[in-house]
Amino acid sequence: LTNMVKGWLAGQSLRQFLDVVGDTTDKPTQWRYRRAFWEGLYEMGLISEAWVAFGPRGAQRVRERFGKEASFGTIWKITGGDKSVDPGHAVLFLRIAGGLVTDWSHSGRCNIWNDAAAPGVPELYKTRYASGAVMIPGNGHTIEADRMAVTHSSPETYSWQRTVADRLYLLTGRRVLESVYRIR
Repeated sequence: LTNMVKGWLAGQSLRQFLDVVGDTTDKPTQWRYRRAFWEGLYEMGLISEAWVAFGPRGAQRVRERFGKEASFGTIWKITGGDKSVDPGHAVLFLRIAGGLVTDWSHSGRCNIWNDAAAPGVPELYKTRYASGAVMIPGNGHTIEADRMAVTHSSPETYSWQRTVADRLYLLTGRRVLESVYRIR
């Protein structure tokens, strides 16, 4: 029963994230591909838990759309700096097998840690996150044995999607075929 409830809540968090970011993104074409990818993985049953954190504009949009009682975290500042997070940014947290994925909205990167329990890996269900604490350091692609970060480049060619699907295969033992996330 607990896994069933967590699965249902994961679907709710995923939809909340996708809907709110879809409302605030400045790149709707790119967003269609990301939405198709994460919804496809959810439909496959690969996402066991999900959580979201929003910047100020997203948090306001969530409260307007889903009410004051909606549960989510907030993103507050870039670690080590005094620059505020863009008000429209958001982060999707996904537990997939024993790993953790954080996917940044807009032009952010998709970050995958193979072991969600490893030191330094962000935790789900917190109410506040420093932006630097929920991403793997670096620019562009970072591919290491225990973690990976990729930009959402060339969504129309399904480039980043294949890269992420390959890493998720290592975590789950299940192939994510392009037909699962292809735009119809």
